[in-house]
Formats: sequence, structure tokens, C-alpha cells
Amino acid sequence: MLLAAGLDAPFSCREGHCGACACTLRAGKVNMGVNDVLEQQDLDEGLILACQSRPESDSVEVTYDE
Repeated sequence: MLLAAGLDAPFSCREGHCGACACTLRAGKVNMGVNDVLEQQDLDEGLILACQSRPESDSVEVTYDE
């Protein structure tokens, strides 16, 4: 959805396997389809895979570490 919105978001496999799209969910709620790379601690810290996340709230805010 980020790419479709014209945002320059990092990605590689687009299948939830590589972690290139990992970002921190700052606001909103998402449902992640596939997650082969993030561990429970990552999820507890708010990390998501953008390529596998579909919004479940009206708005979503994410940040990417540099």
C-alpha cells in the first residue's frame, strides 16, 4: 500500500521472507499476513513487515530506521 500511495518504501522479496521492509508501527493497527523473519521481541517493540501488513484502522503511521 505504501508503494501504491507513491511513497518510497524499502522492499525486496515482497513475500515476508527477507525483512527489507521492516518498519516500526507508530500509530494504527495492521494485520500481517506472512512473517518469516520477525521474532516475538521484534513484534512486541512494534516492528512490522510493510509488504505483508494490511491496515485494520482508518490511518496507519510507520517509520523506517536509517
